[in-house]
Amino acid sequence: MFRGISCLLFTVTNIILFNVCPVNVDLDAKNTTENFWQMKSETLDFTEAGRIPDGEFNKIIWYAVKGLDAEYPGTRRAAFLKVLEDLDD
Repeated sequence: MFRGISCLLFTVTNIILFNVCPVNVDLDAKNTTENFWQMKSETLDFTEAGRIPDGEFNKIIWYAVKGLDAEYPGTRRAAFLKVLEDLDD
């Protein structure tokens, strides 16, 4: 018999104390790094979804995360198709 999502929830609250670590970075600091990809991202229009080119945005994110010296893996495209037998035989 279906019991719904209630069977997934805990019925008893488990309160476990934890130690808070102090913040060791300035939370108000801004990243002022200037490079090609940073300047390129400032030219993109983020006002609405779908206004920026996917490939270009992927490169900006890649180099921001991996670093400017990382090799970009390139664009890969895939197609899902079913090959039919040759009818000429």
